[in-house]
Amino acid sequence: MEFKVKNIEELAKRLQDLISKKATITKGLHRVRGSVDVTFEDPDRKDKGILKLVGCYGLTKRGLMGTKNLYFDVTFKFEQHTGEYLMKLVDVKVYMIDKGAVRITKASAPKELYDLVAEDMKAAGAVKL
Repeated sequence: MEFKVKNIEELAKRLQDLISKKATITKGLHRVRGSVDVTFEDPDRKDKGILKLVGCYGLTKRGLMGTKNLYFDVTFKFEQHTGEYLMKLVDVKVYMIDKGAVRITKASAPKELYDLVAEDMKAAGAVKL
């Protein structure tokens, strides 16, 4: 999944606002009030770095053993080319919080998560490639 955007810091701010406003607690896949972090490899040049959506999405599953809440960290790498940033999805980590302990799981992210991330990116001003 790839996107392009003119201003990566503005995109991160818009994503944070958008996800916070749309955060709900429902069963199934939903948005959670996580954080959107931008880290530049060289803060002076601001040409490469990482955009992380940490704990912004969750999945609630109800079963015989009770309720499981899975959370997702979505990581994009970006580089600046001809005045625009090109972002590429590089990693999705799945974890659960159980009695205050964070456990990374081997579960894979559902396809709907990628659709939800793409929807939020588009709403925040990124263009899908």
